[in-house]
Amino acid sequence: MNSDCKWFIAEAVFHATVQAEHEASPLVEDLLFLVQAVDHPSAVIKAEEIARKKEHSYDNEKGQRVAWTFVRLIELTKMIDQRFEEGAELKSTMTESEPRLDQQLPDHLERH
Repeated sequence: MNSDCKWFIAEAVFHATVQAEHEASPLVEDLLFLVQAVDHPSAVIKAEEIARKKEHSYDNEKGQRVAWTFVRLIELTKMIDQRFEEGAELKSTMTESEPRLDQQLPDHLERH
């Protein structure tokens, strides 16, 4: 890749449909992945190409065909730090709400 390229974080939505389950709600996946491109417009094109390549299908344990389909790109953000190392900032979102410092961490994030 060209040294002028920057790293972007793409957020895409996929949904799964299961053959023979007409009334079931589709399973939805919100997926983050990295894209390297020279600018934002190029990154959008590349992110959509990558997302379409992630579409796939398979037979589940019931023998039903499951098809994962790319729905759309939700967001594309240039990474804050362009270097990969522990602690590198990938994305930051600022809000005007009060921080919830008294809120406990979910169990899966608790320190042990």
